Amino acid sequence: MKNQPIYSGTSLGIRWMAWLNIGVQAVLPLTLALATPSASAAPTTEPAKRSPAPSRLHTFAMGDTLASIATQYATTIATLRSLNPGRDLDTLKPGDRLVVPSAAAHPLPKLNSPDPQASTDAQDEQARELAAMASGTGNFLSNNPDSDAAAAMARGLATREASSQAQQWLSRFGTARVQIDVDDKFSLKNSQVELLAPLHDTPEQLLFTQGSVHRKDDRQQTTLGLGVRRFNDGYMLGANSFLDYDLSRQHARLGLGVEYWRDFLKVNANSYTRLTGWKDSPDVEDYQERPANGWDLRTEAWLPSMPQLGGKLSYEQYYGDEVGLFGKDNRKKDPSAVTVGLTYTPIPLLTLSADQRKGNGGNETTVGAEFSYQIGEPWAKQVDPAGVGALRTLAGSRYDLVERNNHIVLEYRKKQVIQMAAAAHVSGQGGETKSLSVWVNSKYPLSHIDWTAPALLQAGGRLVHDGGPHYSVLLPDYQTQQTNVYTLHGVAVDSKGNRSGRSETRVTVNAPAVSARHSTFTPAHTVLPADGKTQQTLTLAIRDEQQQPVDIALADIKITSDHVRAGKHGDDIKVSDPTRTSPGVYEIRVTASKTEQTVTLTPTVQGTALAQALVSTTSVLPNPGSSRFSASRPTIAADNKATTTLAFDARDANGLPLEGIGKHLAFVVNGASGNVSPPDVTVEAIVESAGTYTAKLRGLLAGHYTVAPHFDGKPVGTLKASVELQALPPAELNSAFKVMPPSIDADGFDSTTLTFIARNADNKPVSGLANLLVFNVTDDSGKQPEPGKITVTAIQEKGTTGEYSATLRGTQAGDFTLTPEVDGDVMDSLAKSVELKVLPPAAGSSRLVLSKTDILADGVDEAKASFIVKNSLGQPISGIVGQVSFTVTDSKGNPASDVELSRIVEVGNTGVYEATLSGSQPDLYTMTPKIDNEPLGADARLSLMSTHITELHSYSYPGKYSHAVDSGFPTTAYDRVGFSATLANGAHSKDYNWSSSVSWLTHRSSGLFIFSTPPDDASGEITITGTRKGSHVSHSYTFRIKKWFYIDNSLSRNWAAAMNRCSALGLQPVSKADATKGEGVIGVGTPASEYGFVGYSFLANSTWLSDPAGAGHYLRLLLMDGATEVAPEGSVDGKAICYRTLK
Repeated sequence: MKNQPIYSGTSLGIRWMAWLNIGVQAVLPLTLALATPSASAAPTTEPAKRSPAPSRLHTFAMGDTLASIATQYATTIATLRSLNPGRDLDTLKPGDRLVVPSAAAHPLPKLNSPDPQASTDAQDEQARELAAMASGTGNFLSNNPDSDAAAAMARGLATREASSQAQQWLSRFGTARVQIDVDDKFSLKNSQVELLAPLHDTPEQLLFTQGSVHRKDDRQQTTLGLGVRRFNDGYMLGANSFLDYDLSRQHARLGLGVEYWRDFLKVNANSYTRLTGWKDSPDVEDYQERPANGWDLRTEAWLPSMPQLGGKLSYEQYYGDEVGLFGKDNRKKDPSAVTVGLTYTPIPLLTLSADQRKGNGGNETTVGAEFSYQIGEPWAKQVDPAGVGALRTLAGSRYDLVERNNHIVLEYRKKQVIQMAAAAHVSGQGGETKSLSVWVNSKYPLSHIDWTAPALLQAGGRLVHDGGPHYSVLLPDYQTQQTNVYTLHGVAVDSKGNRSGRSETRVTVNAPAVSARHSTFTPAHTVLPADGKTQQTLTLAIRDEQQQPVDIALADIKITSDHVRAGKHGDDIKVSDPTRTSPGVYEIRVTASKTEQTVTLTPTVQGTALAQALVSTTSVLPNPGSSRFSASRPTIAADNKATTTLAFDARDANGLPLEGIGKHLAFVVNGASGNVSPPDVTVEAIVESAGTYTAKLRGLLAGHYTVAPHFDGKPVGTLKASVELQALPPAELNSAFKVMPPSIDADGFDSTTLTFIARNADNKPVSGLANLLVFNVTDDSGKQPEPGKITVTAIQEKGTTGEYSATLRGTQAGDFTLTPEVDGDVMDSLAKSVELKVLPPAAGSSRLVLSKTDILADGVDEAKASFIVKNSLGQPISGIVGQVSFTVTDSKGNPASDVELSRIVEVGNTGVYEATLSGSQPDLYTMTPKIDNEPLGADARLSLMSTHITELHSYSYPGKYSHAVDSGFPTTAYDRVGFSATLANGAHSKDYNWSSSVSWLTHRSSGLFIFSTPPDDASGEITITGTRKGSHVSHSYTFRIKKWFYIDNSLSRNWAAAMNRCSALGLQPVSKADATKGEGVIGVGTPASEYGFVGYSFLANSTWLSDPAGAGHYLRLLLMDGATEVAPEGSVDGKAICYRTLK
């Protein structure tokens, strides 16, 4: 889409104002150059008469006097009075203005003679700056800053200094406001510069220009305006115009504003009118943007008693469907916003502000600081808090910047990235399919088209998707007494959800053209008795060329009557108006006259005459009660040669023969399926003889038939006769039987066609055998298949050709014989074979089942694998054991060589194939069933679990302690004490043969070992081994007996005797530390902690320990749980316990 030209659609006045602003902008450099002397020129050395001294305005502040002002500007009081003629300078109050010489504003520098005061001020200022910088740097460093914080601090110092220097330089030309903001990428984002420069300045009027350059939202914008302010007694009125231009986007906007100021109050109103049109937006994909029209009203006021504190209230309104007042991502229709703010001005140079902006497009809070430098004002006054009050007066705010929104607010609209068009009008007959000629032009791929056509769909129409953007409409049937005009709307949607404009197509269903060829009016000939009351209903079926019903309004159907044979005057056949019974079908009722006559009825629709119907009345009609109808032979051969004679004896109500009605008679033949016609059954011409009418009947199609006489197309009562045409028996030699294809799958779906061609002895087709023909099915043993396993459909004859067919399918595999049989006559010579092939194994029906999913890795424990093989019908597949195999892989996917797999066998003829698995290597194995080396069905997982010795249990009467294999148990032993080994994962010790590496540790049963006294030179290292019975898998455990304990059977109450007993045996006495780790403490290193019970039987006594426990008292080791007690010598019995160390 092309961008609109600048000023498109704007008024002549707006164009003029815009060009005026452009002109002002063009001469801005010259303006500043001309304004500079008035603001900063040095005093001249020429006499006053030659060149009047330049002057400027001074605002009278609190504490000012004429003398101080004269001193400040290096002049005299008389000069001040001369510059302000007609004014009483002695009555000036703060806020009043007076004209002063401008020479002192920028005195010439003192060459080669430094100013002590200036030097001192500069040094003081530098000292203050250095102190502030040092303080800030100290605080910064105390917070442990990172590199990003340091860079941010450096940028802040640089930008503040740049802002200050730029503002001071620009202030030579007028009021300046500078904000420089540098981000971490050194871009000037959110920076701005504003300058107001007087062009013509008098006490009553100020003509100025104001410009700005700012950057916001990645857009570089400039503003230039021209304004005038008129100062009256107590208030100021101003007007201004601005041209805003977006350098980044080439947007332009015209602003017009008015100002009304009083002391401590400012009111500004601004309007914004766009000058440029739509342009592609770089911010919002597939959107365009342009400046939004709008306006705002801004009010600012200060407290007279506290001029430093002020408040702001503003309202802004912009217009457009999608306006980004709060940014491009928050677009609203006709947004508005209210801003409430507070300002605090501690000194004239600085203003702090806090604003809350809220609107229907969002809200935001801003806090800011503004530096405002006044032209020519001394620095001391600009930082003097007492000067703030003067700023709130008209005189003090004379050079304030115009308050307006310099940022161009944008309006957005969606680009037409997708366009769609369709045929404006489509028409046709009901039931026709018409293309909608859809055209789509899209930037992105087309997703779909949303169609809206409720009336069309309700009427029976339908939309047809022809692929891509192509659509057609299936027209609904024509609706009588309806408009038959429908509206169809379409909207194209692309892959990103963009929607096109809505297309509209008018769909008209034309009234169908009536076809005289396909429309009917029945019965074509009607004969009624001339009784004046008998009625006949005629049916008019109106069709089009496609033989579809055509619904016509009753008023559009005309029935005309033409008398072929007129009756008496006033006695005519009566014809009713048409009535509608269904779409396109109408009934007309005729009533007989009392006299004989004939009329032709002609229906006319849409100007088209349709088929006629002839209606007659007669006084001569066969009477069913008096007439007779018969067949001479009720049964004849169906060879088209044999005949039977049909005879109709026609009589009237009086029983008298009716002659001459042969042209009105017909003998109508009906079979099981309705009317029958030649050559199946042929009725020859009717012959009349004295009121009896006869005709011969013959035929080829065997069957039972009913023949009835009809008079003028209507049956004569219920008169009828039955005739049977008997088929000639087919000759086996001339007949044929075919099976195609001869082989099918036994899946219940695949089928073969059985075809029997019956021919008689004359080699002519034999028809009518469908109910007499069967196809017998037997298996290769001559037996019939199982019920429901083989099915043959009903036999059907192809017309009257003598060709009969049926379909066979089944689920029982095998070879079968098919034999045709006609009425009990089996034609064995025509028998054919058909094969129902075994269905292949199906993965979805077959499955592998393991009797156990966990077995011991001992080479003996085994799991049974059962592979149940079935076809897709769930039927077992037997006899394929040679095709079945199993593969076993370990957890890494490698073949499992340590797993033994038995031979695969089939369980009977069940289709279940089994094998057993065992192994000695612990792992998780995967078993895969295969048929012909191809995997079939799901895998099974089998875990072979380790059978290592996992725990040891002490054996001592009656206690039993358990020890882990890594504990080193046992390290102590004594005669008749022992232990048993426990295997992991539930393996039974009784299934193993156990042995010991030493003779003094013997195996009793089920892994139980008992110690006996070792030889004197015995080594303490012992290995026990368990070998799986029937397997080579074995498990060993090695330990070392460090101390062998001896328990004397003799009792003594003398502790010393027990100790002497150990010495006599050459053994060491046992201390408490040697015997136990504490009561109930299980551990390794002492007999009590390893076995719990220390003794030979439950009747054993405690043993004396070597530890004394005071005068005459000693420790005894109790029998159970490692407990000890203090006993006085001589009071209780005890046994001696000693030990020796084994090597």
